[in-house]
Amino acid sequence: MSNDPVIQAKVEEFVNTMKLFTSVDISNAIKKDGTWVSNHEVASFLKKEMKTNSLMSNYQTETIRVMNDTRKATLYLPTGSDQFDYLDRDQSALTPLEAGLTPSSTSPTVTPSSQIQTNSPASSIGQSVSMIGKKYVITAKHRRLRIPARCVVAVGMLPGDEVDYLKFCIINGPVPTKKIFVHADGRIFMPKFYVSNSNSDVIEVYVDQDQIRFA
Repeated sequence: MSNDPVIQAKVEEFVNTMKLFTSVDISNAIKKDGTWVSNHEVASFLKKEMKTNSLMSNYQTETIRVMNDTRKATLYLPTGSDQFDYLDRDQSALTPLEAGLTPSSTSPTVTPSSQIQTNSPASSIGQSVSMIGKKYVITAKHRRLRIPARCVVAVGMLPGDEVDYLKFCIINGPVPTKKIFVHADGRIFMPKFYVSNSNSDVIEVYVDQDQIRFA
């Protein structure tokens, strides 16, 4: 069964509010609504729509660098808009596990309240104290770190906030100046070399003395 009607409805939602977006924005939004859709499927739909010039007649495209300048993506933006107004360049497509879905899902997965308490960034705010010294193992994919939401919230940063580098134990040179933001799911994506000299792709992250630290 085609997901085109679902994709079209979400694209219309973005277009009607004149948002700048990539295929990842659309696919992640659909997944969060409870329907599994692949980013490839969304990307194909958007390319087709731009050719027919119907749904997005007032939009244009720009090729931008994403994932800390390691990849290219197509940005869809209202005609005359500035591509640099698009800030969420370091997000990645949600996996089924991250979205709480399976590829065959067509409705939201019911999550036990106990699990929501554990995984939700917002619900972690009241649990900051218990985070102190607790270590999480993360994997540096493509030399990038995904900082867990629990650690981020524990040092006072919430989804949408500009990342405060002073909240990290920066070990390599001066504090970085490039602006990045906390993702909607509460995580932070950043280059590994900012905070770790380790040659391993597996790193431990923990909170201590109001800072996010790495071992």
